[in-house]
Amino acid sequence: IVLVTGVQTCALPIYSSLNPYVTSSFASHGLMNVSGVMSSAVGACTPLALAKIIDIWGRVEGFTFMLVVCVVGMILKATTQNVQQYVGAHVLYWTGHIGMMYVIDVMISDMTSLKNRAIIFAVNGLPRIASTFLGPRIGQAFYDDLNYRWAFGAFSIILVGCSIPAMGLMVHMYRKADMAGLVKKHEPSGRKWYQSILHYAIEIDVVGILLICGAVILTTIPFSLVYYAPQGWTTPYIVAMLVLGVLLYPAFWFYEVKLASKQFLEFRYLKNGTIDRKSVV
Repeated sequence: IVLVTGVQTCALPIYSSLNPYVTSSFASHGLMNVSGVMSSAVGACTPLALAKIIDIWGRVEGFTFMLVVCVVGMILKATTQNVQQYVGAHVLYWTGHIGMMYVIDVMISDMTSLKNRAIIFAVNGLPRIASTFLGPRIGQAFYDDLNYRWAFGAFSIILVGCSIPAMGLMVHMYRKADMAGLVKKHEPSGRKWYQSILHYAIEIDVVGILLICGAVILTTIPFSLVYYAPQGWTTPYIVAMLVLGVLLYPAFWFYEVKLASKQFLEFRYLKNGTIDRKSVV
């Protein structure tokens, strides 16, 4: 698990150091901010959806799915030919990256108690110290000796190779729990494929996730696009995005509280303490 975290944290400063070369090749420096804003907005919402997914399907499945999303994003970044494709690829990569880190944090929480959890989280975060200094050097070496595209391609291969042991550990621990009788068996549902899609869409609360993602994105993206808008802040599509984004927040609250049969963000938890003093041992 620490190895996966190390690869991911090393990739971030490498990609950051290569961004000037990427923007120069596309001759669209300002539009690169859009990828950062969109990826941050989607990445902020990813754990909310992923929390429901791993509860329904399992840790291994959630980690594998996020790994695929991350690797696909890196491959697309390595092969992209214009800034629009790069923005979409970066959103995919960042979503997968945040998702993988979230599943790892959940796994660490599952495997530790409150007494040793802090130290385990600290150990898992140690690779960030080395990657802060080594990342830019590695990125510069890729650019000098190969090109920036190979940095994305190489780390997609490295990430998969380092993730296989982590997934093997997850499968091993699942089998141990299954043999100990701790795994709840699920009977065949008998649902057709379209019924299963509807069932999981309700369980994950896809509508609620889309509402909050849309609200965050539409209220942040205009601040990056306004400098390219023909009429600045008075440009119709800038005004429309801001107004719609603001309206989506109360729409999200109303849907979650009044309409959603399954809430991916249960508001009752916001009113309760997260740690019971009596449970701390």
